[in-house]
Formats: sequence, structure tokens, C-alpha cells
Amino acid sequence: MMTSRNNEVALYAAAENLCLQMGLISLVESCNLFRSGGFANDELPSEFETIAKQIEEKCHASPLTIVVVAGIVKSKRTIKDWKNVAKDVKSSVTR
Repeated sequence: MMTSRNNEVALYAAAENLCLQMGLISLVESCNLFRSGGFANDELPSEFETIAKQIEEKCHASPLTIVVVAGIVKSKRTIKDWKNVAKDVKSSVTR
């Protein structure tokens, strides 16, 4: 399986008949996905709310990015760790 936002990548891989083009999701859907992906049964502590919103916005409505970042911050329990992820979502995902 391969994922890409660039349709040219799929065409180059000769997978045009197997492509599923997914649209971006809304900010509300992003928030719900982030929270369900990282905190399905846990309540998000109120002091983390502002940082969570920053992270959700920096994921640019990409479901894959949201799920990956939610998994990263789920194991991080300090504000400082969350702020580091929020500062550079892209590098957190590619690490």
C-alpha cells in the first residue's frame, strides 16, 4: 500500500486503477479523529486543549498525519513534550 497526496505519484506507480482519492477532512473531523486516535477512552486534560488545537491545525486536515501525531503524543504526558510536537509537526511525523 502506498499513500500520497500527489496523484502523479500514483500514476507513476502504475496504480491508477487501484487509486482511492480521499479528500481532506474538516477541522471538527480533525479534532474528533485526533482525540479518538490518541485518547479513545481517556479524557484529554484541560491544560492540553490549546496545544491539541495547534497540533490539529498543523496536521492540515490530513487523516494519516492526524492519526500518526495522535499516536506520538499519546505516550507523551508533559506539556513540554506536547509543545515540542506542536512546534514542528512535520519533523515529528518523519522521525
